[in-house]
Formats: sequence, structure tokens, C-alpha cells
Amino acid sequence: GELASEALRQGNHQVVEMSYQRTKDFDRLSFLYLITGDTEKLRKMLKISNMRSDIMGRYHNALLLGDAAERVKENWHLRPYGRGIIRWWR
Repeated sequence: GELASEALRQGNHQVVEMSYQRTKDFDRLSFLYLITGDTEKLRKMLKISNMRSDIMGRYHNALLLGDAAERVKENWHLRPYGRGIIRWWR
């Protein structure tokens, strides 16, 4: 929201983090942890994605962490969806 945008503009990443947590904006929160170098919290975001059964969130966090094994595992889960999209597109 507006609070996060203004805090980000001012460089106050603690307020940005709190705002993203309260609004459950997981993608932006993960990216914030990436740009601030907080890999410990980024790993927690991967665990949260697992608990939420969020396949794309897991892949996104694994990608940001550089976790190749986790990405391969998520690609395996995403494979049926990708084939369906390709079949529909043809």
C-alpha cells in the first residue's frame, strides 16, 4: 500500500517489511529480503510457501535463493500445468 511505497522511497526497509507482512504480500516481501541480503528470512519465506502449498511461491523463493535442487523439485510439480498450457496454445 501507500505506507510501504513511502517507506521504500525513504529507505526505511523495516517499515516496508512490516507493511508487506501485514498485507501478506509474499512476493514483494521475498524480493525485499533478496535486495537487503537477508537470506535467512528468504529461507523462511520458502518454508512459508511450503506450508501454504504455494507451488509458484516455492519456485520463486528457490530461484531467489539459488537453490537448484528445490527448483528442480518445483519444475516436476509444474510440469503438468505447462503441458496443459502448451496443448491449449497450439
